[in-house]
Amino acid sequence: MTADILCLTGCDDRFGPLGDISLRSLRHYCQWHDIRLTFQPLTPATRPISWSKIPLIQEAFRAGAEFVWWVDADALVVDPSRSIRDVIEPGKDLYLVRHDDGRRCYPNAGVMLLRNTPWMVDVLQQIWNMEEYIDHKWWETAALTHMLSPESFAEVRIPDDRQRIDDTPVKWLGQEWNSVPFVKDGRFASSHPVIVHYASLPLKYRLAAIRRDFRRSPAGREEAANAPTRFQTWRRLRPGRLKGFGEGDVSKVAFVLPWLPESTPGGAETLALTTAQHLRQAGMDTEILTTCIRDIFDDYGHNYHNPGTVYRDGLPVRRFAVKKRKARPYHRLNRRLMDGETITPKEERLFIDRMIVAPSLYRYLESHRQQCLYIFLPYMFSTTYFGVRAVPDRSLVIPCLHDESYARMGIYHDMLRSAKGLLFNTEAEEALATSLIGKGNGQIRRVIGSGIDTEVRGDGARFRSTHLVDGPMVLYAGRDGEGKNVPLLLAYWKRYIEESARAATLVRIGSHESSCAGDDDPTVRNLGFVSAQEKYDALAAADVLCQPSLNESFSLVIMESWVQETPVLVHGDCAVTHQHVTRSGGGLAFTDYDEFAAALTHLFDAPEDARRMGQRGRQYVLDNYQWSAVVAQYQDVIAEASATR
Repeated sequence: MTADILCLTGCDDRFGPLGDISLRSLRHYCQWHDIRLTFQPLTPATRPISWSKIPLIQEAFRAGAEFVWWVDADALVVDPSRSIRDVIEPGKDLYLVRHDDGRRCYPNAGVMLLRNTPWMVDVLQQIWNMEEYIDHKWWETAALTHMLSPESFAEVRIPDDRQRIDDTPVKWLGQEWNSVPFVKDGRFASSHPVIVHYASLPLKYRLAAIRRDFRRSPAGREEAANAPTRFQTWRRLRPGRLKGFGEGDVSKVAFVLPWLPESTPGGAETLALTTAQHLRQAGMDTEILTTCIRDIFDDYGHNYHNPGTVYRDGLPVRRFAVKKRKARPYHRLNRRLMDGETITPKEERLFIDRMIVAPSLYRYLESHRQQCLYIFLPYMFSTTYFGVRAVPDRSLVIPCLHDESYARMGIYHDMLRSAKGLLFNTEAEEALATSLIGKGNGQIRRVIGSGIDTEVRGDGARFRSTHLVDGPMVLYAGRDGEGKNVPLLLAYWKRYIEESARAATLVRIGSHESSCAGDDDPTVRNLGFVSAQEKYDALAAADVLCQPSLNESFSLVIMESWVQETPVLVHGDCAVTHQHVTRSGGGLAFTDYDEFAAALTHLFDAPEDARRMGQRGRQYVLDNYQWSAVVAQYQDVIAEASATR
């Protein structure tokens, strides 16, 4: 029976460029040998980053992996012809290379194969418990060396006694499985390596060396010949598989956004970023393409960021420069659209031409169309409009469509119809799209939504104590302004407090515009941007989350509120949020002040009913928006879109 192997790798942002190249070589190798692959972004916690591999391997074992093959992010497969399965022997649980400099032997934990057995599980836990090695220059390898030679770490030498080695579940591999050419005058190198490990070099030299060797490797030569790696049976720690791509199909999926703020507040940016990261963890090559604009509030002709590639939790983010444009016509037309007016077709073209000018982005899309499938969002920005026009047969669009004046513009209708497929967040959004542009007529159309992290928990008591909030609390989380209906919420809140004489607090978190009232109201607390954990704490502390917006295509914050079992209050004229509440039973809706006041009074005075609403909301999220199910749906639609040209 063929051994089931999970290849596991990962890196932090600092090693992102190295990890990207290493992952490409591993993807090629794993496809060849039918090995599962997972990339995991690493974030520093209480220990140096190298220690992160231990809990990741433990997690993979708990998820049922038979073998885990760990490969450091600065290692490169240079000979994919040899299978790691060939080294497996009965009774051996740990497979790794040891390097001998003539005085000592050094086990190298940068590349190792581990079998899921009680012995191996116990060894991993003992390694983790050796806190005296946390800051040792070899980190977890020092603890592993201690395990293999406990009598004296200071003078460690792994015995050459064959009887002792054969009596243990450890198998020492040849140096070809972890060839380290840049230390000890090459004594740790193999003349015919399978994997080259660029350890001990300064980072910039590691990157130069791995780039050079990747170009010479089979995976690099295949990429250079425009023969994209064929995806086969990529699998994850969680159940489910990525469908196969056919010959000549894409090898990379790129999410295209008008901007990606350094601190992502929500909406389309979060949807793109988290989906790309989860698809990458599932073995798919993903990246973000965006401009150098800071955020939605910035001047669309100003390059706040530098052009080039950066890494966000191991995910490549490519930024492209924008050009200055004559902005006055755009702002004039945008004001009319915000007021609900209709503009002429000529004005529509002027509006989109003067919004964002990013020709280098569109050239990139066209030059990489053979390797990439592009997912654009949201619908109304120039990056989506001109991007889809450049590569319609390689385009999926997540419209994030609202019932608004922009959605009735003819240029957007033509663009949406020309895309390869449309991915909607809710059935209500799909129905709106159908009413505007008609049925698909062969176009791929799916309702998927966003994955939600259902394990995160907030501490409501901590939030209330920190911010001195006592009594009933309503939370608003998100961007302020007329577009989110915040002025209506503040007006209703002020009237409710005056008429009810209730000692309650409205807490606002997120971006805060001076144009919105409430700063001088003692019952309104404006906290601005908060950390992700403090947001979860606020959601857990609230008696109810109020989402008054009329312009939502999904509303991540509603799902996050329900994860904390907090009920929601939404505007009944927003089809999307009203549909969520109706289907889940996780809250109430209002369309005027009287309904708003009645809903708040009920939620405050009937805590048991409010608690049941929150519980029903959480179950709705668990049933519909867990990441395992969402990733599987994306994998299916990407495979379908890439297989048909």
